[in-house]
Amino acid sequence: MIESAFDTVNLNYESYQFREELRNEFYLNEIEPYEPGLWEYKGKWYNTKYELYIAILAYEAAEQFGILDVAGLIAVLTGAPLIPTRTKFKGSIKGTSVASKYLSKIPGEFPFRVPTVIGYPKIIGGKGLKIRLTKIIGRIIGRATPIIGWGVLTYDLGNIFYDTQMVYNHIVDAE
Repeated sequence: MIESAFDTVNLNYESYQFREELRNEFYLNEIEPYEPGLWEYKGKWYNTKYELYIAILAYEAAEQFGILDVAGLIAVLTGAPLIPTRTKFKGSIKGTSVASKYLSKIPGEFPFRVPTVIGYPKIIGGKGLKIRLTKIIGRIIGRATPIIGWGVLTYDLGNIFYDTQMVYNHIVDAE
């Protein structure tokens, strides 16, 4: 049996010294070192396409989120009906939002009623969207605020998935 450095030295496998010993062992015995994975992304190797895709998705999400996303999230949260209100008619949404409460004090009215959207979609746990008519400019702005926020977040989510797919295809198709 051939005596090697691994038989006499107890090293941690993550240490620099261990990697040097392994590299020397490969060169001395003319063993070709194997690749630890099939695909490389940002200095790490991944064995499956799933692992590679998740790593790219996490990186792209971290890259995409910025100040605009924070503003979009704030817009969505200010449009949530979190403030309790007086008793309302049947079919009304319980509570009011911060945006509606404070922006409805903006003076001014339109000479006609403008349709606005209230509520949250059922797909995200709401009771559905409803259309209400109002003349008050502040209420129109207050009800539009969460919709703009959802638009910003949806755009960013689409951008994240698009960029992830482009990077993934570039890496996998380069074989």
